[in-house]
Parts: sequence; C-alpha cells; structure tokens
Amino acid sequence: MNKELSKLEEEKLNVEYRLKKICGFIKYENYDAAIKDLDEFNRKYPLIVEGYHIKFKVHCIKKKYFEAKEVIDYAMKLFPENEKLKQDKIAIDTKLKDYENVLYKLNKNKKAEASTEDLRNLNFEKAKVYAEENDVNNTIKYLEKAISYEGDNVDREARYYIMNHYLSTKQYDKLIKNSEVLVKEEDSKDSSLMSAYYYRALSFRMLNKDKENKYYGEACKIYKDITISKPTNIDAYLLRVLCHKDLKEYSRALELIDCILMIKKDYKPALDLRSSIYREMEQERISKVLKAKKLDFNAVLQN
Repeated sequence: MNKELSKLEEEKLNVEYRLKKICGFIKYENYDAAIKDLDEFNRKYPLIVEGYHIKFKVHCIKKKYFEAKEVIDYAMKLFPENEKLKQDKIAIDTKLKDYENVLYKLNKNKKAEASTEDLRNLNFEKAKVYAEENDVNNTIKYLEKAISYEGDNVDREARYYIMNHYLSTKQYDKLIKNSEVLVKEEDSKDSSLMSAYYYRALSFRMLNKDKENKYYGEACKIYKDITISKPTNIDAYLLRVLCHKDLKEYSRALELIDCILMIKKDYKPALDLRSSIYREMEQERISKVLKAKKLDFNAVLQN
C-alpha cells in the first residue's frame, strides 16, 4: 500500500515538474520546445486536461489557429464538460470567424439559454478578433456588448481594453464614463486599472472641461504615492511622465524618465517618450522664435 502511495506521489511530482518545465519554455518564448514536450506529455498523460489547454494556448500565440482548433476538438472529445476547454473552443471558433457554430454550441440546449457569462465571453472574443484586424469600430461594438453583461461586478478586463479604443476614436465622453467606473474599484490605485486616472484627466483636457487641471493633479498624486511605496513600479512612473508631459512640465517629466532608465536600462517606452518630449520642446522653441519675429516685423510696419 505504501509503495503504491509512494508511486502515486512520485508520478504527481513528475507531472508538476514537466508542466513547470513546459511553462519555462513558454516564458522564454521557446515555443517549439514547448510543443515537443507537450506532445510527449499528452501521450504519457492523455487524461490530464492541462496539457491540451497549454498546447492550445501555444498554438494561438504562434497564430497557428487551425492547429489550435485540432487540439481543442480532440480534447473536447475526452472532456466534453470541461469549462476551460469550452472557453478555448469558443475562442478558437470565434478566431476562425465560425460565429454560427459558436452560437449553436451556446444555445444547443433549447431548454436553457446561453448564460450571461457565455454571452459576455463570446462578445469579448469577437472584439479580440476585430482588434487583430485593426477594425476599431467593431472592436468597440463587441467590447461594449461584453460590458453590457457585467451586472453587479465590473468587467475590468473589457473596460480596460476599451479605453485605448475610445481614445483612438476621440470618444472622450465615453472614455470619461468608463474611467469613472474603473477608478471607483477598490484596488484601482494598485493595479492595471490605475491608467484610468490618466485617461480621465486627458479626456477632460481634450474636452476643455478641466482648465484648473484638477484631474491631472489627482492622477499625479496617486502615481507619485505608488512610486514612493513601490519604487520599481515602471507603469506608475510612465503614467507620471505622461501627466507632466501633457501639462508641459518637461523638466519634471525628463527627471522621471531618468528614474525609469535607472530601474530598467534602455527601456524602449521611456526612450520613446523622452524623444517625444524633446520634439515638443523643440517645436515650442521654434514657435516662440517665429512668434517673436512676427511681432518684430509688425513693429517695423507700424513705425
């Protein structure tokens, strides 16, 4: 009995080790090695669902969607009721634009309509398809549909993704409303949602509704507090830079970029921002020179 338990424990550790090894390959983008190990893993452990799910994800990362579909179709035969695989199936069918098939699967049980969660996920997956095709209008359309199913719990994921698309289409009123929802979340100051404070400030500025820069002031304070408590939080530093850049406080913005580059040398987003600030400073300098020359020329004419 003890030997059997020992073998089971050893096998469990072996499974965990193999999965960690595979995840290591994926982390360092060695996808071919990951697929090779996953093939071996699925042959040895055909009744462990995680192997199929991870292989599906790797194929999607490599944009090999038909191979991903083959994996998930096979896995669904083994685990037809597995929720994780069901979501994978919806994702790949949507990716391949097999919308009718998705809707059929969601509604095949006529006695029970698709759940709110299923409908939310379907619309979110559609939005991701259109986002990859750079179809902003349809991306927004389906993200808004996904958000419409959020109920009492805020759909953070969909709301986070929709902010950039509202910004790119200059829908500032919608961006403000969306940001207002996210900043009310309990951990909005300490998560990916913290960008909502910047989007809100920017939108009010673009609509000329915040002449005193109230929202920029609030955003700067929040990001400063975060960088004090977590000095290596690069995202918070970048958001501080954006705030100061918008306020034309270039010296402060450049100081913060230096802080970022001390944390992460040659960090491209910071370098790009610095170049952008230098361009703006040069444009303003040229504008002032031209304005001064125009004033001088007018003074000559008047004399």
